[in-house]
Amino acid sequence: MQGENRGKDGRKPRLQRLSSCRLKHETARERRAMATAIIAASILLCTFQIAIAGSAADGESEKVFTIGMKNDVSTLNPFAAIEDNEYIIMDFIYDYLFFPSVYDDTWPSLVKSGWFMDGPTAASQEVPSDFSSLKCDDPADWPMGSIWEYNLTENVFWNDGEPLTAEDVEFTIGIQIGPNYMTYWAFQPTTRWINHVEAVNDLKFRIFFTEFDSEEPYPVAFGAEIMIPVMPKHLFENEPTTYMAYTWNGIPTIGTGPFMGTDNLQDELLAGEICTLIPNPYFNFEDEDGIRKGFGAAYNVSSEIDKVRVKFFSEETTLQIAVKRGDIDFSEISANTYVTWLQDTSLPEDLHLVSTLSSWQFSREVSWNAYADAPGTVNPLRLDPAVLRASALATNKSQLIDIVYKGLGVEGVGLISPYAEDWWWEPGDEIAYFNLTDGNGDIIPEGSYQKPIKDVMGYDIDLANKILDEAGYVWTGTPYESVRKAGPLVGARMQNLFGIPVEEIENRTLDFDVVVVAGPYADQQIFEVLYQQWSEVGIELAENLVNAAIWSQLVYGYTFEITITYWSGDYDPNYLCFIPTSFALFGWNEFGTGDEVYDNLYLKQVSNFNYTERKHWSDECIKWQYQSGSINTLVYPLVCHAHSEKRWTNWLEEEEIYSYFQLEWRADQEDDDLAGTYLFLTVAVAILAAAVISIVLLKQARMRKEYDLSKTDEDEEPDKP
Repeated sequence: MQGENRGKDGRKPRLQRLSSCRLKHETARERRAMATAIIAASILLCTFQIAIAGSAADGESEKVFTIGMKNDVSTLNPFAAIEDNEYIIMDFIYDYLFFPSVYDDTWPSLVKSGWFMDGPTAASQEVPSDFSSLKCDDPADWPMGSIWEYNLTENVFWNDGEPLTAEDVEFTIGIQIGPNYMTYWAFQPTTRWINHVEAVNDLKFRIFFTEFDSEEPYPVAFGAEIMIPVMPKHLFENEPTTYMAYTWNGIPTIGTGPFMGTDNLQDELLAGEICTLIPNPYFNFEDEDGIRKGFGAAYNVSSEIDKVRVKFFSEETTLQIAVKRGDIDFSEISANTYVTWLQDTSLPEDLHLVSTLSSWQFSREVSWNAYADAPGTVNPLRLDPAVLRASALATNKSQLIDIVYKGLGVEGVGLISPYAEDWWWEPGDEIAYFNLTDGNGDIIPEGSYQKPIKDVMGYDIDLANKILDEAGYVWTGTPYESVRKAGPLVGARMQNLFGIPVEEIENRTLDFDVVVVAGPYADQQIFEVLYQQWSEVGIELAENLVNAAIWSQLVYGYTFEITITYWSGDYDPNYLCFIPTSFALFGWNEFGTGDEVYDNLYLKQVSNFNYTERKHWSDECIKWQYQSGSINTLVYPLVCHAHSEKRWTNWLEEEEIYSYFQLEWRADQEDDDLAGTYLFLTVAVAILAAAVISIVLLKQARMRKEYDLSKTDEDEEPDKP
């Protein structure tokens, strides 16, 4: 290869007699050509060195934090977002009134302080509240805790330079309540209770809480846990009040958080490959008088990150490659990837794996449609308490966790996760009962049982079959290998419980359609496990794969039989206890439950200010969910993620993505990376320079050879006779 690069073909040229003059001329021309080639190569090499030096300067000034995500995002509108990926990105942009955290009660929030009061107190403040326009216009009708007053953090600015004020809060909450309550569904567990917001001055506001339908004043204990993002009034006040619910796509991203979108954000989201966030210049800044201002300055919070780059991957394999190569600083990974990588000895030393319960209390459920007035085409046997209890007992959660989540999960109880240490309810040794009834409402002893509550819903395939036997369900074929059908006893019981005619029940089989969103593979895996487990008690399942839009139509319209779903929520129990209430029907309630007993438990949880007493009622809510049968929380999956210390250190492993403030940039990695790049480019340019010289010399050699050959006959004298 070297010989070829130098222009030699391995054959000696035929030298002819040349005049000394022509030889000197060719030698000089070759020298000039070589000099020209060397100069050109040197200029080229210098140009590359300058480029590399420029890159080094850029690398020193820009510290990029790169997040890998499976699947892109469709919106950055807090009132329309559904996917966790969307909320993760928005958390870099927007701040909440309160941001409760299990790790730190003083986690930075827009509200600096707050307290609750009654009507007479509100009416007697320096700036008194005006009750004259309210349905309950007598301050004395407003009990203690029905009015909360808050002070905003001072000197907080939107990323366009405008100051945050109480009017922004008044506007943000005002568009979500009253006639717009069902339009703005994102924060309904809180907004259902808000009658109105009153801006007292630039930094103080009051929230008045009432029961939604009656507008009667109602005390709420969660007033210090309102996790609602605040939006800029000056950006949206001239738009229709429904604009952010129906029209706005989340751009521009005008928030008070540490980062903001770029001018290319719209194009980036449409392309679905990357999302870039840059620092909010007003998050922690110094004004012209040398005073530090901004949300970050108020809490002494800053970040070394100069840019957040979110890269989207359509499937796990390419994400894995990027993570292992060090292109990604942080990424959630599947349980399967996590377990595989734990055994991978070739994994980079600076790549760390973490698994933890989700700070958003993520859980997976299989849900029966408990809405009694669902269309007649939906199998009514879904309502039978015997079927609900038997399906729960036939569910081997431990096996499901091993198969779907590779053992990385905690068996489910209710919607509140063990992550919420202050509100977690763990079943204990108290005795719980299940009573099977006949057509007259009398208890059937052989189909009833009692156990410690920690075991009453536990896997017991024999007990599940016994309950269905005693309830009047018979096998249509070989026992344990066929589907069951309803006999006369089932018809009588269903007529007694729900008023359903016997003829609509008898001979109906226990076959049910399970609505599954086509996207999440875990949901399809869960279906496969349940299909096998429930078949052992004669319940036959059919998978109905649909897209997210169809799923929403079927589930929130209660035209389904069974669905596989998930939930996550705020740390405060109000959020997750609200979902199964009748107040949330045709809204957040995916289960179709509307039990008066549960509603009363929930209301006591809302209004009790004593922690011990409120915890008791929260526990009762979860206990009801646990034993309902229609809400079967399968698992609290562990969130698995990988983070690299190639560029960033000082990770807080238990904090998931929300630990980026304390990250520290590795100054030493810059030099290593740039040195490698410099060496590679230098070698490449040296080779290129040698190639340029060789090409010039080869060309000159060929020209000389052709010239010599053409002149041979002319210069050679003929032989004399």
